[in-house]
Amino acid sequence: MIFAVPLYDDNPTARDPIVTYLLIGLCLGAFLWQLGQNERAILYGYGMIPAELFGLWRPPRAYQVVPAWTTLLTSMFLHGGWFHLIGNMLFLWIFGNNIEDVLGRGRRHFRATERMCRWSGRAAPSPGSSALICCFIPTPTFTFSSGL
Repeated sequence: MIFAVPLYDDNPTARDPIVTYLLIGLCLGAFLWQLGQNERAILYGYGMIPAELFGLWRPPRAYQVVPAWTTLLTSMFLHGGWFHLIGNMLFLWIFGNNIEDVLGRGRRHFRATERMCRWSGRAAPSPGSSALICCFIPTPTFTFSSGL
């Protein structure tokens, strides 16, 4: 099994990726803050749990820190550990500047696309920006035949 980790890309950009730098800084700051906290309190208080979002379940009162709808935003910056954070930030560093360059930061396209990708990944209660990273990485399309 070969495990390859990209370190850079060969696509030049026209300007500095300010939004990408900001997202990396916010994720790093949130993770450093998260390290000093109770893991269960962080996941229940700031992680997006679909059952809570749709009113089907409530966490214990001690963990109800923010309204359920705000966890759509707060969960985007949580990470499950150092490897999760480093992997996501590496891919954001490599691909984020090209995405920001193409979509632009002044027109809000990059931020809107980033939010949509992160929210689409909230179907499972997982912390971090993995959904964002997977959304921006081009994947091959496979066509399956039904045999009919």
